[in-house]
Amino acid sequence: MVSQMFPIVLACVVLSVASSSWAGTIRVRQDGTGDFTNIIAAVAAAAPNDSIAVGPGTYHEGNMIEINIPLVLYSFDGPEVTILDGGTVHRILNLRGADVKVAGFSLVDGQGAGICAVTCGGAVLVWQGAHAVLEDCVFVNSVGEKGGAFYVTDSNLGLGTSATVRRSRFTGGTSITAGSAAYVVLGASATFEECVFDNNTTGITGTIDVYYSHAIIRNSLFKDNMTNDVAGAVVYYQSTGNVEGNTFVDNTSPGGIAATVLLHESGAVSFRRNIVAGETQGYGLYYLGPIGAHGCNVFWNNAAGALAGAPLAADEIVADPIFCDPAAVNYSLGDISPAAPAVSACGQLIGAFPVACHLPQPGAPVILSILDIPGDNGGQVRIRWQRSQYDARGQSPTITEYGIYRQQPPGLAVQPVSSKPRFRGVDFGAGGSLTAVPRTPHIELDGWDFVAVVPARGDDIYQYVAPTLCDAPVHGDPCWSVFFVSAMTSDPFTYFDSEPDSGVSQDNLPPHSPRGLVVDYAVGSGNALTWSPAEDGDFHSFRVYRGTDPGFEPGSESLVHETTESQWVDPQHGWGVHYKLTATDDSGNESPATVPGTVTDTREAVVPAHYDLYAAVPNPFNPRTMIAYDVPSGGGRVRLRIYDATGKLVRTLVDREEAEGKHQVGWDGTSNDGQRLASGTYFYSLQGRGFERTLKMTLLQ
Repeated sequence: MVSQMFPIVLACVVLSVASSSWAGTIRVRQDGTGDFTNIIAAVAAAAPNDSIAVGPGTYHEGNMIEINIPLVLYSFDGPEVTILDGGTVHRILNLRGADVKVAGFSLVDGQGAGICAVTCGGAVLVWQGAHAVLEDCVFVNSVGEKGGAFYVTDSNLGLGTSATVRRSRFTGGTSITAGSAAYVVLGASATFEECVFDNNTTGITGTIDVYYSHAIIRNSLFKDNMTNDVAGAVVYYQSTGNVEGNTFVDNTSPGGIAATVLLHESGAVSFRRNIVAGETQGYGLYYLGPIGAHGCNVFWNNAAGALAGAPLAADEIVADPIFCDPAAVNYSLGDISPAAPAVSACGQLIGAFPVACHLPQPGAPVILSILDIPGDNGGQVRIRWQRSQYDARGQSPTITEYGIYRQQPPGLAVQPVSSKPRFRGVDFGAGGSLTAVPRTPHIELDGWDFVAVVPARGDDIYQYVAPTLCDAPVHGDPCWSVFFVSAMTSDPFTYFDSEPDSGVSQDNLPPHSPRGLVVDYAVGSGNALTWSPAEDGDFHSFRVYRGTDPGFEPGSESLVHETTESQWVDPQHGWGVHYKLTATDDSGNESPATVPGTVTDTREAVVPAHYDLYAAVPNPFNPRTMIAYDVPSGGGRVRLRIYDATGKLVRTLVDREEAEGKHQVGWDGTSNDGQRLASGTYFYSLQGRGFERTLKMTLLQ
């Protein structure tokens, strides 16, 4: 867990040793290739300011290693393979009266025995004016009367005894009375930063116990530590210091003064930017005596409450810190965490770990899919979402409906749409009730269009067919429509927005097959093909296919021409070829093929067999459309009239005798008196001898 949370970087340690004023380097190798095979012998031979470089292996020294001269003790290969083993018999390191640096070891099964100078600090004792720095170490299963792994004391002698521990892990430590990981006592000072303290157990007080001393604890993780009485993680008694930027999770303290952190007669201790969550029996923070400076903390799910002995500060909240993956021991923050700098009440990072993941807002609906509706002409998708957790009986606040919003087309926003996903912040106050959080600029609805509302009724899954901005094109990038779903309450300022998601609609229906295909086989000048204009408003093109067999299948190898016109002359002439014709639409759908209805071998005009009226092209239109119609053999009187949606006649285009053949007339959207007509749906009707047909078209102004 240490390597995951706070990486151990021994290269930095080795570099700092090499560039310092230390005199010589003694090498310890168990295989005999060094100067010594054990560490105690190397220390005995060392001069002040020497370095001892230890190779990989497990070192059972048989007694504690005493260092009382300025010295650096470091491993070449790191704590995973360089182990100092106390064998549950003796303390491992005794550091006194000198500046000592230790880096890159696992200290395992240290054991104190005898008077406190021996029994305290199962792995390391720092005393008699020593100044110790320990980096990138792992302390495992050490036992001491006080300070299961680590004991720092000045014995009130004014010697300035101090210890600094960085990027290290304390796990499985046990103390009989105080400080299962570390005990800082009687005028000493200590700093613990970027450390992990987990699964340590003490009889009475704390994983770290600071007694009449000074300690700084920052940027560290305390998890699953336990006391049988007071303060599962940290205790200060008549001491000073700072507890800043730490994450406390699932610690246990069942006693009468039960809390993850206890500040007892320690009003000079500052407690800021910490997450305290999951205390299984006590409070998050307990003041007994003077109240020190505290603020910018997040408390959550502590059994007895957030704070005892003091009220919450203005910038302290009770809220889920929203870790990325606590089940995997990943206590980095989601971007919507109230401990994230962009969200926190103090505008600073709270806790030991940065923002490292994007998570949905608690209580928000979850979009499951946005899929095309099959078998339609496009323009719509089906949105399916999972309900909000508050859309259930007995929940507060109660979800009353779901609003569906669609991101507006590019280029129409008054302001740029933020790429940051929209979310709604919520705050659970000290009593656990939901309180409103003011809107902030990045969650405004500028750039989003309201589409629809769906009533809430406690269903697990909801769905709605929503309009899209456009359909998937034949070529180029997909045309995405972006939506989010908002779970709304009776209070317009309390709502829960899903993460945005997107989908693409498709036109799944092919256009009508072309009608009236005629082929005039004209030897010597090419074969002339003619057909009726397109009937579909989303018409894209006609495709002409040619084969040598009447039953050939249209395909890329037989495609010879593509056009928007209703005629084509094929330079490949003669009776040895056959033709098929299809229509395509803007979405790339292709109609079934049409075969020629009439075949001739002259250039004489083809006479239609009956009256017919064709779709206006284009449709919808602005400003003009063309309407084609057929008049059969012998001709006759023809009337072509246009009506509005109420059935009122607005324009007569044709009212006369017409010769047999194919005819075409245009309309510019004006009435009989020359006035421009409004946008809308219009009907055009053709009447001939025993024939009447009406079609519709749309005028766009």
